[in-house]
Amino acid sequence: MVDTSEANSYKIQSPDWATGYAATLVIRANSTSIEYTTDSLTTEVKSMLTNLRNANYPNTATRKGLFLGATGVYANYTATLDGNLQIAGRIAAVYKNNVLYTVHLTYPAGYTDTYKTNVYDKLRDTLKVITAQ
Repeated sequence: MVDTSEANSYKIQSPDWATGYAATLVIRANSTSIEYTTDSLTTEVKSMLTNLRNANYPNTATRKGLFLGATGVYANYTATLDGNLQIAGRIAAVYKNNVLYTVHLTYPAGYTDTYKTNVYDKLRDTLKVITAQ
């Protein structure tokens, strides 16, 4: 299911709730006059982690990585939701050409290899910014 109801956001959610949790990918692109550094990207990722609702997760280390041809920051996390449902995910942020891009992929914890390889890695390797001519 695709949801574009939120401005500057694209959300894809798995229609399969068989595991009790639907995998979700959210990509946001927000124009900004602030030039983000690696430190400010780290702050952005940590803020996104803090804002996860109903999740109890341990402190998560951030790492640098390439995304859209620029150095970004990401963090993997695991969480326990109400009812002891185990989930996992990755949050990434990158700044390029006055735009802050954030990606949040979340999925049932038992499917980390599947979603990291088949969704996040594929997205990171193929995503391109298309500008209007």
